[in-house]
Parts: sequence; C-alpha cells; structure tokens
Amino acid sequence: FAISGEGFSDDFSLQGGQSETFGNLEPGDYTVSELIDELPDEWDLVAITVNGAEVDADDGSAAVSIGAGESVLVTFTNEEEDETLPIVDEPGEITVVKLADGATAGTVFGFNVSGNGVNQSFLLGDGGNQTFGNLEPGDYTVEEILDNMPDGWTLGDIEVTGTSNVSTNLDDGTASFTLGEGESVTVTFENDETAPIEDEPEPTQPTQPDPVVPSKMPDTGFGGVQDEGAQSSAWTMAAMLLASMLVVFGLRASVVRRSYSGAR
Repeated sequence: FAISGEGFSDDFSLQGGQSETFGNLEPGDYTVSELIDELPDEWDLVAITVNGAEVDADDGSAAVSIGAGESVLVTFTNEEEDETLPIVDEPGEITVVKLADGATAGTVFGFNVSGNGVNQSFLLGDGGNQTFGNLEPGDYTVEEILDNMPDGWTLGDIEVTGTSNVSTNLDDGTASFTLGEGESVTVTFENDETAPIEDEPEPTQPTQPDPVVPSKMPDTGFGGVQDEGAQSSAWTMAAMLLASMLVVFGLRASVVRRSYSGAR
C-alpha cells in the first residue's frame, strides 16, 4: 500500500485482517492506494470503502479529505480467484440395451462404446444392459460388432433416446450422437433370428429297369422258342403223349383183330 498527501508519504504492507494507523496528520487531502500491479498471484481487488461508503476501485486508490481532529477509515477488500469455483459440466450417462427375442442363455453379442477418452468393449445377451456414468458431454459412438454376430442372427433395428443429435447405421451397426450436459441416453439394439437355410435336395435320376436278355430257345416244331427248362418239360410231355398214343393204338388194333377173328 501507499499513502500520500500534505507533505506526507509512506509505503506499507498488510495481510488479511491487519490494519495500519497514521496519526498526527495535517488536515487536507490524501490518497491511499493498493498497489494492484504488485498483488499476489490469483488475487483481485474487488472493493474500497471510505468510512463505509464504497468508492471506485478501478485504479486501486481512494481520495480522502481529513479535517482537524477527524479520523478516516479506508478498507480494501481482496478475493482469491480460486474462491470462485469453476463451472463444471454436469456429467451424463449412456445405457446400452440388447433385445434378441428367442436367444438362449449362451447367445451373447459384442459391443463397444467410444468417445471423449472412453473406449470400452463388453458383451450382452437378450434383455441385458450396460450403463456408463460420469461421462463428459461430447460426441460418442456405440457399436454392435457385426463381425462377431452369433450364427443365425442379424441386426434389425437401433433406437436412441434421450438426445436429439443422433445418427444410426444398420450396415455397420453404429449409433453416433452428442451427449449433452446431464443427459441420460439409452441405445437399444434389436436383433432378429434368421430362418435356417435348408439344403436343396439333389435331383434324382429315374431308375432304369434291368435289360431283359432273351435266351435262345430251341425250335419246338411249332414255330415257338423255349428256354432250357421249358425244353425239358416239352420233351417229357411229348414222350408221354407218344406213349399214350401207342397204347391206344395197340388197344384199338387188338380189338380189330378180335372182331375180325369172330367173323371168320
């Protein structure tokens, strides 16, 4: 500090709560100043009062007039810059939800959340969810890792709620958005089970019947052809027929002879 006027001047220092009194001063005009160029780091002069009345503190000085026998009180108020707490953004959170109707307990899907220093991978099954809290506002991306999709499943839909700046892409399984201060964003991935692909039956070739190879049959004398078995049967029947004819013929011859003998 410094005080000057009416042929008097002095420099002095004060700490918080301290004071300095100057007596036996001649009546007249004086200036009391805080040397703001020499203020400690992170401190500001915020107010000056003279006998309780606030005066302009822009240049750090107060002009006072002292009458005979008067006492004047000049007060300087300083504040540390750190006393004013910085404005901190309220953190947000992201919740990822998985829906896969019909998935068994062992069927899980891979995910990744990234943005603002966050890079976290995790797994979710049907009905599962994962929440990331205390997140700084900014841009984030939530991805379902399609390369690790379980067999027989496909990504059907992505829904983002809780924020307005959203971009989704089913082809690469991503949802990108801006997380605002204090926002709670929910990203839901819905998967569909695909119908199994059945192998088409191979065309069958029609069954060809075995070729019939005719056997050469001996001539029976009647223009017919017989196989070996039929040939044997035919000869047997022919022999029997011939024998019968001979017997009948013999009988008829005997009768003729007898009749002829009686006539004689």
